[in-house]
Amino acid sequence: MERSGGIGGLMKIEIASVQANLLPMVILWGLAGAAVAAYYLMPGVAGVLKVFADWQVEYGKVASFANRFVCGGVVPGVFILTMPSIRPKRAVATVLAQAVWCGLMGIAVDVFFTFQGVWFGTEPSLGVAVVKTLVDQFGFCVLFVTPLNALFYAWLGNGFSFRRDGGGMTRDWFVRSYVGNIVMSWAITIPTLVCVYSFPMELQITVSGFIGATQALLFIFIGRKA
Repeated sequence: MERSGGIGGLMKIEIASVQANLLPMVILWGLAGAAVAAYYLMPGVAGVLKVFADWQVEYGKVASFANRFVCGGVVPGVFILTMPSIRPKRAVATVLAQAVWCGLMGIAVDVFFTFQGVWFGTEPSLGVAVVKTLVDQFGFCVLFVTPLNALFYAWLGNGFSFRRDGGGMTRDWFVRSYVGNIVMSWAITIPTLVCVYSFPMELQITVSGFIGATQALLFIFIGRKA
């Protein structure tokens, strides 16, 4: 695991993460854009995507786990296993651990989204989307998601261990992992979440899945380098 030198070192890691995962990002975001275009331009697509929303309503947390297991683990795992430039040691174990972690986080996000709907309503408008994004990124993300991700990706990137160079995790190590995750999360999620929250529920589920797959690849890379 390479030690970063302050903020400058972290920024280099962030940039390196984007560069290393540029091809998967282009593919995943292209698919997200295609899904949005197809939803509004091809009448039959809306009906197909509504199946995911209905499944979410019917199965709740089980559906949330399955959705994030696939989007956060299986989909990025395809790139991890087929691209030597981003493949970590113990790649299969990394993909499995990532899939389970994202599935569990999917349950937490589902609960949070439910509360968001109660607090601010479910109207797909720009105003509601902005408020939900701010609460999501500067409340839920800062206080809950990122601290847990900082621990998980530090552990994952360090070969499934909290020990390094004969010692345990230090505050400095945790801070580097936390800052690396939150900066990348804000850079990717804030502009995209405003759009996602403005979409109908069936499209929110689809597009957020592609965004989640992108974030997973970036976070795994940062965890190895931070």
